Amino acid sequence: MRRFATLLCAVLAWTAMASQDDLVHVSLYYESLCPFCRAFINDTLFPLHQGPVGKLMDVELVPYGNVIEVQGKWMCQHGPEECQLNTLEACALEEAEPEDAFAFVACIERNALAFEKEIQPCAADAGIDKLADSIQKCAEGAKGKKLFQKMGKKTQALRPPHQYVPWVTVNDVPLEGDYGNLKTFVCAAYTAGPKPRACFETQESDSVSKGSPAVLMRGTTFSKIDVQ
Repeated sequence: MRRFATLLCAVLAWTAMASQDDLVHVSLYYESLCPFCRAFINDTLFPLHQGPVGKLMDVELVPYGNVIEVQGKWMCQHGPEECQLNTLEACALEEAEPEDAFAFVACIERNALAFEKEIQPCAADAGIDKLADSIQKCAEGAKGKKLFQKMGKKTQALRPPHQYVPWVTVNDVPLEGDYGNLKTFVCAAYTAGPKPRACFETQESDSVSKGSPAVLMRGTTFSKIDVQ
């Protein structure tokens, strides 16, 4: 409880220095095949964003996670397919409008289909059918590699560094293990106007109760993919 109160104070302190008309900035640093990331996106973040509390915040998605680089090759925690999906999601975030891109990413994380099968159905689900080809072309080409590296730089620039995924920040303050209480932090940080009734309803911390986040451990086996 003391730790939760400390985090809440940190978020509020940042908010006091921000412009009063700013939305609450929520960033999610994650990797596409992490089961805890997938659960957080589809059980907490995306539903929250789609509801009344979503109007209080803007969301930044950073698909990269616990990638490491060895001799110029990027190694993803859950194998080459995760690198492909991270890149695919980065391309969607670049090619589509934020709302549509988020819906596309949520579809991918919800279904976890093979790389070749996800683009068309999830583009249709997000209402961006016409962008499916450009997203796929991006993911399979040089642009996708650059976007993958861009997400890596954002992740590596975190201070303090992320310890695991999902890693959630609210107004640049890391929530660490309290990311399941995201609604509480967003509602507390928003000071630009009236808050929706949902802010005063009890929230169950689903994400935290489902298990521990994916920690980057020594001895973890990675698979290589060259994205130079």
